[in-house]
Amino acid sequence: MGWHVWCNEFGIDIPMTFAKDSEGVVTGYHFECPFQDLQNGFDSIQPATFGVNRDSTREEQTFLQETFGDILPVIIRSGTYGNNYLTQRLMRLMTMETFFLAMYDCPDKPRRAVELARREIDRFFPHTCEASGRT
Repeated sequence: MGWHVWCNEFGIDIPMTFAKDSEGVVTGYHFECPFQDLQNGFDSIQPATFGVNRDSTREEQTFLQETFGDILPVIIRSGTYGNNYLTQRLMRLMTMETFFLAMYDCPDKPRRAVELARREIDRFFPHTCEASGRT
């Protein structure tokens, strides 16, 4: 199981629209990308805020251990923030088309956006490793 982690990535609210089937099961999603062009949106990107809810994670672990522990050990793993590719994070801010056009229109902005996303991963991982007791 994974840690109960929350993250406000880029300091920007990024709404999501969910598609459901006839039974109400979510079958897909779409990010409502806030940037139409990176040249005018980049300056509003902020460092992420994040945290780990250790209490609720331990409660779930206890529940799962009581339910499945005689069959399977319940181990907390990170498996959170870093499982997405770097550019997948950026596609929450802008469409792939916007990102590719920015490489031509303002080449310094995509480079800075990728570097910012990489730094956010570097900030986040020690936080989750500390929560899990790993280094």
